Amino acid sequence: MTDEKEFIDGFFAKEPKRDFIKCSISIKKDDFTNWYKKQLQNKEDDWINIDVKEGKSGKWYAQVNSWKPKMTEINQSDNDLKSLGDSIPDDIPF
Repeated sequence: MTDEKEFIDGFFAKEPKRDFIKCSISIKKDDFTNWYKKQLQNKEDDWINIDVKEGKSGKWYAQVNSWKPKMTEINQSDNDLKSLGDSIPDDIPF
């Protein structure tokens, strides 16, 4: 993952006006379509993950979440599960 923030052209997150609405999204079609076409050329994944955040100003915005686990993190979680299985006694009645 890079530290570079990628914002989504033409995609705006807004604080909702009603309690039962969690987030309002507005899309400016031309800007978003141009941004999305670039993503299709550069994207290896089938998904685009988006985080809605609140800036210091209080204004909401949308940012691409490009986090991916490192292979060492995946291998470590597998090892943790294996060691958990080793610690369970064989005489449990269920």
